[in-house]
Amino acid sequence: MNMFRYNPNADSNGCSFQGYIKTSYDKLVDVFGEPKDIRDEKVNYEWSFENTFTDEPLAFTIYDWKTPVYRITSGFDYKFHIGGLDKKYTEEFIKWLVKKLK
Repeated sequence: MNMFRYNPNADSNGCSFQGYIKTSYDKLVDVFGEPKDIRDEKVNYEWSFENTFTDEPLAFTIYDWKTPVYRITSGFDYKFHIGGLDKKYTEEFIKWLVKKLK
């Protein structure tokens, strides 16, 4: 059973920083597809997810934080931020991500 799913339309309002995942922009695109192109003063790109095991899905995000686009898309690994609404479930999300990105 897949515990999480990529959903670019997931409501990520209220998500806050919960941790990091070190990977490349290219790897994230290969596994999950193109991110939302936000390009505001804090975030350039965001991938949104939701869980599949609660009555109301919880949102999770992978995003850059205050980093120039050229550093994110350079092909090198970057410490992407992980956002979530609940620390316990976000830890499960991070474990799931690590497996997906191997």
